[in-house]
Amino acid sequence: HKEAVSAYQGALRARRSYAAAWYNLGLSYRALNLWKKAAEAFEKALQATPKYPEAAYNLALSLSDQEEYGKAVEAYKRAIALAPSMTKAHYNLAWNYQKLDKPELAIDSYQKAIELNPSKEEAHFNLGQAWMDLREFKKAIAAYQKVQDLKPDHEKARLGLAVAYAKIQAWEKAVQEYRILLKLSPGNVKALYNLGVAYGKQGDYKAARETYARVLELDGRHWRACLNLAYAHLGLNQNDYAKIYFEKTLELMPNNIEAKQQLAKFKK
Repeated sequence: HKEAVSAYQGALRARRSYAAAWYNLGLSYRALNLWKKAAEAFEKALQATPKYPEAAYNLALSLSDQEEYGKAVEAYKRAIALAPSMTKAHYNLAWNYQKLDKPELAIDSYQKAIELNPSKEEAHFNLGQAWMDLREFKKAIAAYQKVQDLKPDHEKARLGLAVAYAKIQAWEKAVQEYRILLKLSPGNVKALYNLGVAYGKQGDYKAARETYARVLELDGRHWRACLNLAYAHLGLNQNDYAKIYFEKTLELMPNNIEAKQQLAKFKK
């Protein structure tokens, strides 16, 4: 790529308005992770040939790589104006809107990307994430389910689906999704802990107890699992064990108020 940079720079010394050379120079800089120089080269390509959608798209990529998300948004809009059916531009525009904490605008762009390419699973997944940001959990569920239709082993979408079901207190469905996720990723501590929470919400304290115990086998310093294990024992009227795990919680988190309050009850 360094040789290519030299070659394109030579071509541009002979002809400064050579848009294709500026564009290919930008691609070479991108291959070298020189995002600022790449952006400058794509800008030159657009100055030479304003109706150059790929140059606008790669300019946006290079700006985004520099975390210049606002400027990247404008460049993606320019690319889309020149090539309205450019799916990747709509998708990346949406992603940059998410970086700018603008989920409503991200949703519009993800939906356009999906309209152009319904099989783009990551667009459906990120659409679900944007709906979650807006606390539109049922709409998030629909988006995550579409990901599962396209790729059943998509772990992040499965986790998102489980979390969304928990948010609407559909505990049985949340349990089902966490159990499927754990078959895909048996050591997923977050999923295992959340499964314990879902069991507890259902009043299945035995299953919750067993699940929190597994969490602690994987992560012995997971104080939340330790605290909830104590509550699970309380739910099963196993007060001696509950006391042990409230004490263990304080070993892990000495200022935990809940554990202190529960232990105080045992002294009355």
